[in-house]
Amino acid sequence: MNPTWMSDTYPPDSRDVLLAADLCIRAYAATTHIRGNSEGLLEGSAFAVRGTTAAFGRIILGDWGMNALALPWRSSDYPELGWCHKGFLRGGGWGSYGGALGLWAAARWELHPNALICGHSKGGAEAFIIGALLVLVGKPPRALITFGAPKIAASDDLFRLLRRIPQQHFVHGQDVVPTLPCAPWWLDVPRDKLAGGREHHLSD
Repeated sequence: MNPTWMSDTYPPDSRDVLLAADLCIRAYAATTHIRGNSEGLLEGSAFAVRGTTAAFGRIILGDWGMNALALPWRSSDYPELGWCHKGFLRGGGWGSYGGALGLWAAARWELHPNALICGHSKGGAEAFIIGALLVLVGKPPRALITFGAPKIAASDDLFRLLRRIPQQHFVHGQDVVPTLPCAPWWLDVPRDKLAGGREHHLSD
């Protein structure tokens, strides 16, 4: 692992990184909260958001519908989030209202004020939004950890909300997901906007 950028606050505890990796794997097999095609696994004070499933059927279609709905969208309920990826924000059109806002509605009253928020792939993008929502309601998470998360924002409002949260974002050099969506208005995670963050590029 090669850290490409550091923060001016402490990074997440290494035990949280290991816990996040374990929960993100297990969230593909079992979840505690479901809204549309968004699913999360809550264990104690940690919440992991499932990524795009590899199974066939309605769920995979809904997941890819969320991924493909790459339109900048601003929530009327939470305009402070700024312009976010519509699919990750509110779901992809199959089934009930989902996305990060759907999971937030399902889990918000159970999330610990000092929660660990994490996610893989699509789930990493949704974890960004859920972490920011916790900041908005005065319950900032103790850490935000993602693995292979795609781009999520077309404005920097989301990143400003997360500025003081300890973060760690893992990217594999062979994984194309963190480069998507590729339209020019989608922002890379701005290293100077996330004072709590560090990014690791993983070798083969």
